[in-house]
Amino acid sequence: MASLWFHLPQGTLYSATVAAIPFILQILANTSLPDRAQVARLLEALAESAASDPTQIEARWQWLGENFDEIFARSVAEMAAEEIAASQGVLTCLMDNLPRIHQLAKDSDVDVARHAQEVLDRMAHINAG
Repeated sequence: MASLWFHLPQGTLYSATVAAIPFILQILANTSLPDRAQVARLLEALAESAASDPTQIEARWQWLGENFDEIFARSVAEMAAEEIAASQGVLTCLMDNLPRIHQLAKDSDVDVARHAQEVLDRMAHINAG
């Protein structure tokens, strides 16, 4: 599982991320699977990334464009817009799955429950703001 973290883009979200969330939740619901806490940690990380302010995403892509523009095949503005759309999609998907996440927050594995509660807390903060 540790090698998974090495291969994941740190903080960047893609349209495929939205499609992955129901599968992540399905994995977490199966208490017989190993490493569920790490999968719950992944869900928490996705929620954290999705909660990023769109202006911060744009600023990060602007900086990347100013410093590394020659390595990008597309404009950084286009890539920033795609990441912002993916972030909004992830937030919507998480909101649509709040009942499942609430169940995970009551999980017998305290680490799974803790990560699920972090997702719920982040979503509550977003809704309050």
